Amino acid sequence: MAVVCSSLAGLVQSLCYVITLGFYAPSMHMLIARQFSRRNWFYLTNDKKSEKLEARKMRLKMKDFLSRLFRFLTKWIPSKRPVEPTVAPFEKLKVLFVCTGNTCRSPMAEKFAQHMLEHCPESYGKVIGEVKSAGFAAHDGDPASKHAQTVVLEQGVGDLSQHKAVKLNQALVDWADVVVSMTYRLSVDVATKFDNGHTRFFSMGEFSGLGSNGPIPDPYGGSLKIYQACAKKIEEALNMGFGLLLFQEEAKHKLSLSRPLCEVK
Repeated sequence: MAVVCSSLAGLVQSLCYVITLGFYAPSMHMLIARQFSRRNWFYLTNDKKSEKLEARKMRLKMKDFLSRLFRFLTKWIPSKRPVEPTVAPFEKLKVLFVCTGNTCRSPMAEKFAQHMLEHCPESYGKVIGEVKSAGFAAHDGDPASKHAQTVVLEQGVGDLSQHKAVKLNQALVDWADVVVSMTYRLSVDVATKFDNGHTRFFSMGEFSGLGSNGPIPDPYGGSLKIYQACAKKIEEALNMGFGLLLFQEEAKHKLSLSRPLCEVK
């Protein structure tokens, strides 16, 4: 009798467990699917999947509508963002080359500089606008020396056959932004006599950054080889000087070079 009662009690307990599991299984199943919808998408019924997809589509449409509405409304509202300062264009400098008689060194420097500006408008031409030459102790109207004319023609940078010397005066210094003298001693003399408070005075060594190797000795009365060596030194100094000037202007305008410096051949 005890065995039968025990068996009946076990059967009733099993039936109660099955009934309870059948009653709670759907709600437990939905709870698990809701918590782990991405991992257990396949547990959902087709109807629930469709409902979720439709709800997702509606949310996307609403999000798109609201973003369009926001852009439309803010289109007519003035922005409160601070206006970024625009970069001012380069102020092209005027450079004046000075030697003693304006028949050898400064005319050659003027022709080399003009040639460089013509062939490198995207680099040197951005910061240098115009160049001239004059002589500290020149006689107005004197022609360029024969060797200077020959060297300039050999280098293919111009023609000095029509050149006429010009004596340095205050008007020329006031015109220039930068005055470059061939030697340090000459630069001191020019600055002492013509300083106007705004023009910058340099020797060729200071302008090119070559220091003691920068001064251009006077070739007057020398051979053609001396003039050729002088012209070569002038060209190297101008390449260095214009390059430094360009970098200074780029730094001042907070810009970076987008291409290497042009090399004049």
